[in-house]
Amino acid sequence: MKLNSFKLQSFMLILYLFQTPFDGGGPELYQQAISTLVILLFWLLEFSTGKINMQDPALKFPFTLKFFALFLVFSGISVIWSVDRAISSWVLIDWVNQVLFFLAVYRHFIRRKDYLTTLKRFILPFTVLMSIWGYYQFLTASASLQFGSRGRAEAMFAQPNSLGGYLSIILVLLLALYLYENRKRSTILLYSSFILIFATFLTTYSRASWVSFFISTCLFLFLIGRKHIKNLLPKLTGLLVGMIMTFIVISNVSGSNLL
Repeated sequence: MKLNSFKLQSFMLILYLFQTPFDGGGPELYQQAISTLVILLFWLLEFSTGKINMQDPALKFPFTLKFFALFLVFSGISVIWSVDRAISSWVLIDWVNQVLFFLAVYRHFIRRKDYLTTLKRFILPFTVLMSIWGYYQFLTASASLQFGSRGRAEAMFAQPNSLGGYLSIILVLLLALYLYENRKRSTILLYSSFILIFATFLTTYSRASWVSFFISTCLFLFLIGRKHIKNLLPKLTGLLVGMIMTFIVISNVSGSNLL
């Protein structure tokens, strides 16, 4: 795979996500340092490869640079007056990183018209790696909860429900890609990825995410229409069998409490 600036920046954004746990408690010091370095390198590369247009929607929506500058000024003043300047500075840097990250994601991917390629090459591999991580947590962690003695998969989110919500979205997207993929190798890859992510999805024990995935899938199939469902029935049947087998296997793992 030839590495160009777009791919390099894409991997930077993925690395940023790996260093940012969404647990509401903030990252560790080393994670903060890596996240700051990665996002600054992204924008440095962005400035070096092209001109920044101030009328770019990524810089005007949902706020302008003027408001962001005011935010930084008032936040800096609050840091000076705070009781613990070190922690306040840390929180401020974290907020700035998050803003720069979301601007980077919007600007980086909005220029590409082939969103499916972006999904397959960057988001899907990242989600598969995160699912493997989450399933490893399920097998190795222990918890005295109503879910059994096994831990709940949470991956980088540091919160199982957040991971479950994210995977519920990805699974519906994967379902659509799988059903309309005609190439055999790609079909097998999408099927395997779906089953792997679905296994981790179950180990989050996030009932709200399960319901969300069920409703979203039903709505998607309803929008497809009865005529198209008949044509896609063999693929749907194979996927349903795989999901049932995955559920049975995880239910029989020692310490699991799915049933």
